[in-house]
Amino acid sequence: MNSRAVAAESVLLLLIIAAAGFFMFAEKNRMTGLAISAFSSCLDTDGGLNYYLKGTAVITTNESKTISYTDACLNSTTLTEYYCRSRFPASINQSCTYGCQAGACIKPKCTDSDNGRNYYVRGVVFGPRYERALIDYCYLNSRYAVEYYCAANGYESFALYACLEGCRDGACNTPLRPDLIVYSLTTDRAAYSPGDAVRIYINETNQGERSAGRHETNIYIDGADAAHLVGSFNFTAPIAPGSIQEPDSVYYFNASWFALYTEYFGRWHCPESGGAHNITIKVDALGEINESNETNNIMNITIKCGAPQTCSDSDRGIKYYVRGVVIGPKYGINLTDYCFLNNTHIIEYYCDFSSNEAFIAYACPDSCENGACLSCPHGCPSGEVCHNGLCVMP
Repeated sequence: MNSRAVAAESVLLLLIIAAAGFFMFAEKNRMTGLAISAFSSCLDTDGGLNYYLKGTAVITTNESKTISYTDACLNSTTLTEYYCRSRFPASINQSCTYGCQAGACIKPKCTDSDNGRNYYVRGVVFGPRYERALIDYCYLNSRYAVEYYCAANGYESFALYACLEGCRDGACNTPLRPDLIVYSLTTDRAAYSPGDAVRIYINETNQGERSAGRHETNIYIDGADAAHLVGSFNFTAPIAPGSIQEPDSVYYFNASWFALYTEYFGRWHCPESGGAHNITIKVDALGEINESNETNNIMNITIKCGAPQTCSDSDRGIKYYVRGVVIGPKYGINLTDYCFLNNTHIIEYYCDFSSNEAFIAYACPDSCENGACLSCPHGCPSGEVCHNGLCVMP
């Protein structure tokens, strides 16, 4: 056989193979419902096999006609994904783990078991980018933690965090910190008279795992804000874990002192009005110590300053149209005017001639409200004025 015959047979064989390949491709696409023509180009709007984005494969024929095949849900769990194979259209049925909706598989939501960048808890993240569990782990000789979390874009991300106390089992070891509390709070006596000095003694203990340094502990009377602050205990010596420490000095803020005393007890005077008063101690009131627990820094006690020696009345006598408060030696407690009998009468407290507490019941001309008779609530006719709750001629 001459060389021309061999060449002709080789060309014929190549044509047969090409034709067979074309007809196999045509048969495959016929089964998926795609028409076959002479295509010049193919473009997939979602960039290929992108199951989470609805796309369209647009084919242009040699006759400049376009044919479009758009991704669609075959059923609630299966996606028919169209894409380009060279310049030919193709399709694949893809199972959607989280369901199919609007021509795309539903993306899994990113979840984080430790709720964000929590370096002290080992967490597990699962999201749409990798679709597998990503577990926090220790790195570089357990000096760092690789912390997985859900980023703002909804995908998995991670951060490298230097653990101050080392890393173990995918989480930073909790930093060792002090935890100061009031160990004891006492006064020098059980009861006082008005004007007496009250000595306040405290001790603090550190129930944490690291020593606490210099700090101030405040003394409050009948409140826990700046308006009720009367002094501060100063602790300058370190308080080791498990140890008990008393203050080395006290600073007084009230008008009687304004000075720093090198004594270890607080001091306050019972008011002349007597009565019960609450002493509040707040450890590390300025937040100078970074504690492991900041919610256990307050302790309270109540002291009784006894009854006052004289009677006092805030509305200065029998005044039915002003709510008053009376305190005196007979009862030693605040007595506040109040309404009764369906707000038609008032109990009016006052100080009698013996400087003791007394009261009188009075029928309000109109009505009683909030511990006082209403004073001409509807106004007075023209030419009259309101006097002691009644409209009278001037």
